Amino acid sequence: MDRFVRDTEPERVCVADQPGAALYAVVSGNGNELNYDEKPDCPPDAVKFRFGTYGEAITISLDRLLDKTLCPKRREMAFIKIGHDDNYPKDVDVVCFEFFITTPEGEYNDAAQKFVARLGLAKGLEIAGDLPSPVPPPPSMQALNKIVSLDGRVELNVQNADALGLVLYFDGAAIWAAPIDPARMPRPTR
Repeated sequence: MDRFVRDTEPERVCVADQPGAALYAVVSGNGNELNYDEKPDCPPDAVKFRFGTYGEAITISLDRLLDKTLCPKRREMAFIKIGHDDNYPKDVDVVCFEFFITTPEGEYNDAAQKFVARLGLAKGLEIAGDLPSPVPPPPSMQALNKIVSLDGRVELNVQNADALGLVLYFDGAAIWAAPIDPARMPRPTR
């Protein structure tokens, strides 16, 4: 089989043809997509995209490309680190997801990478208490401090007038509240 095989759909080129799935490069439109699709005549099984490491973590990064060259300079804007959960001993294979953003001011280096949140088995979802000051929103946007269900009956508010906390409302009545202690927020472990 040729290394690149034209698919039956003219906007895709098959890059890798496997027994149960195929990887396609989309060449129509902006040509900036990859599709990894399970084949329809195969027994159902999850399509897998695997990373392997002899270290403790992998990262998936969002980078801004700074020039229009074949090998452009990159500026890391955010990344997800998937790696060992340090709440467990090193010989126990338990992972966590950590989310980082790069502050928009100053140098774009490791010091500018700020921990935002961690999701793991030991502590669930942890959100950083020392996030950098946000970039001011455009004049037409307001700060988001609540999530409201589509029917408007359920509302989750982040409140910080007297003490930082979360409050869940149902039909306008508070039904659950949880204080948040900034001193207990996790710190980056990079």
